[in-house]
Amino acid sequence: MTHKDSDDTRCDLEEMVRFAQARSEYKVHLPPDCYVRVGGNGFRTVSVSHNTPLMGISPSPVKHIQKAYDHVEKYRPSRSDRTRPTPERVAQAWLIKQAINDDLNLKPYLGLIDVYEKLLFAVDEVSFGGEGRTDIVAVGVRGGSACPVLVELKPDRQLTRLIEQLDTYAQKVAEFKPQIQAILEACVERRVDCSCIGKMIVWPCAVGEPSPDILKECRKRSITVIESDVPDWNGQISFSFHPVGEVYSPVALGKDRK
Repeated sequence: MTHKDSDDTRCDLEEMVRFAQARSEYKVHLPPDCYVRVGGNGFRTVSVSHNTPLMGISPSPVKHIQKAYDHVEKYRPSRSDRTRPTPERVAQAWLIKQAINDDLNLKPYLGLIDVYEKLLFAVDEVSFGGEGRTDIVAVGVRGGSACPVLVELKPDRQLTRLIEQLDTYAQKVAEFKPQIQAILEACVERRVDCSCIGKMIVWPCAVGEPSPDILKECRKRSITVIESDVPDWNGQISFSFHPVGEVYSPVALGKDRK
């Protein structure tokens, strides 16, 4: 990323801070199948229905929060074959829907028992310019503190690709720490410590026994592996997830296990 690209990304994230703060102050009930996403260019009302997962209800981002809510009143879930949902989008939308209808808490829907007292959904599809978009950034609450947790989904179990994405996004959290911290704090309405970070991958279960090499590599990188109960997400409209192997505590940015 060039210096100009970095400056542009920083400006977008600073705008996102402003939009996230405005959303947190706007306490209006939404239907259970949608939510208002914040981005660097404004607000967008997004569907989390399994028929139209992560599709924008508003035609484009808007600068005023009320306009984003106004689009909800006109919302009717529908799609065409050109907008056929991918398995990844269905799974991501399902997780977000469960969280926003349970005080933002993702923890029970990922099958987590220990490490985190709560795992709060904060934002999704956060753009870092040409470095891609995070699937979900959550906030893990543990021992009175809270930190970012990156959650990436992949229906085809592409470990190498997921590790690259998680490493890239963790570097971006470190690079834009003040902005990311302010965004997350506005989204979950509590202090967030961005000096450490958690990482999770979510994918279908393996056919047969899970590869020990996968678990070994994820242990080295402190990446928690979450699997669904089924090996194929095609046609799924609801999910059951559980950790495979250890659930790792957040680690200092840039640090992996030896």
